Amino acid sequence: MSEPTRRVLHLIDHESASWPVLHAMDVLRRADTDEARPHRHDVVLIGGTDAHQRALQLGLDCCDRINAPQGLLRAASVTLRRTVEAHGTPDAVISWSAAASAIAARAGIGARRVAVMTQSPRSAMNSMARRSLARSLESAAVLHISQAVLNRWTQALGAAASGLVAPLPVEPQLLDAAPRAEVRAGWGMNDQTSVVMGSGEPDSAIDGRLMAYQVGVLTIAGRTAAAVLPVGARDVERGLRFTLRHEKPWRLILEPRAPWGCLAGCDAALWCTERTHASGIPSRRPAPGAAGLAWAAAAGVPIVAEDCDASREAVGDGGAHWAKAGSALSINRALLRALTDTGANAPIVDAARRHVMARHTPAGWIAAVRRSIDG
Repeated sequence: MSEPTRRVLHLIDHESASWPVLHAMDVLRRADTDEARPHRHDVVLIGGTDAHQRALQLGLDCCDRINAPQGLLRAASVTLRRTVEAHGTPDAVISWSAAASAIAARAGIGARRVAVMTQSPRSAMNSMARRSLARSLESAAVLHISQAVLNRWTQALGAAASGLVAPLPVEPQLLDAAPRAEVRAGWGMNDQTSVVMGSGEPDSAIDGRLMAYQVGVLTIAGRTAAAVLPVGARDVERGLRFTLRHEKPWRLILEPRAPWGCLAGCDAALWCTERTHASGIPSRRPAPGAAGLAWAAAAGVPIVAEDCDASREAVGDGGAHWAKAGSALSINRALLRALTDTGANAPIVDAARRHVMARHTPAGWIAAVRRSIDG
């Protein structure tokens, strides 16, 4: 007699639906399909047209989308409850952000809940929000995608945020599908142009104007340069105006594809914290995530990163050209070094790749999530 199919419902809001996170969700789905395990994975998206398109590209089954007015978790939980009533109660609910976890808890679905904390908390979060999130996590199995994320949530919420660390998976074979020449031809780039990809999650953590400034400095140093940004990067208009004001000696490319579809065409990946986070000023945005750096490391792309616990955890102590947090000049120098000192790049790239291949394994990720679901 065959086992009954277990339903797993994934709840994710549009800000948390970065390519690395959606890929991690897809790895779970494919693992259950490949091993003929009796699981069905459904996805409910909280807002976000772009997130819906990304999920569809990865083959994820989006059974519904709900709207959640900012700060109105109760309204979103009522809508989620109706969605569950229409599709049937799942055996487990995996929430992929703090907000999604709070919504799932309020909905009272009556299923095993797993909260995957994919972002650090907002430093400007008020006490009411902290209490609500703490209550939602107390009754869930909690996974954090990095020790840095766990530390920040523990600092914000205390013991309620305690849980296991499970790094998001990386699949190097996906990087082989897009050859360098093909990617560059699509951008209209020759091989003499230095192409720098902005890295960070969510997309809005990547500052378009800062990226324009950084590649602009490269042109002053005598290089032809371009920056690649996700379509959801913030202040892109300011970056474009900055570029036009300097008569377009460099290019900004808005890239809708997943990072593994275009990293082969890049010469460096740049990860920066938001200025407010670097200076310790409270912010309504979470600190940028560093999950995308793991993909850059797997692709063999030299990494330039501001030095902090999140970036060092992502690629290892010797896996990047380090820059002082909050210092544009330090970033300039590290970026130029990564693009010009090829001799120094080899050991750095190799160290980052070995660190990522040992830490970001699909098998480890699948096992951690399955243990959390099974209790």
